[in-house]
Amino acid sequence: WTTRLDEIVGALPTLLAPLRVLRCPVDEWVTTSTLALRTLPAIREELRLLFAARALRGRPGVASPRRLWIAVVDAVGAVVSVSLRRVRDLGDALAVRGQRPVRRTRPQVGFGDLVAVVVVAAACAAMIVWG
Repeated sequence: WTTRLDEIVGALPTLLAPLRVLRCPVDEWVTTSTLALRTLPAIREELRLLFAARALRGRPGVASPRRLWIAVVDAVGAVVSVSLRRVRDLGDALAVRGQRPVRRTRPQVGFGDLVAVVVVAAACAAMIVWG
């Protein structure tokens, strides 16, 4: 919750790089995850605007589970509709831009990583032995 989405997007190629050994499509996963993570703030903003508009209309509060369910379905439908339009626009922009080369990164294992692996392995061994 404390990490900004931009930092997560930048870390994905490095975090998923070890999966290349297993011949996983890491580049495609990183691209898909990046696009999904970058759209989350837009979806959050759309939900905020939607609920603000509902509040301005002066609709009465949700009194029953059935009305709550209807309100959730209405909100999801509106957000999906707006998101599809935004995705279409994003797709058009990416198509105009052309294909971009994928930047491959090699994971760099440092001393801190080795210490973390040893600590986790020791904790797992302790749980198995004294479990």
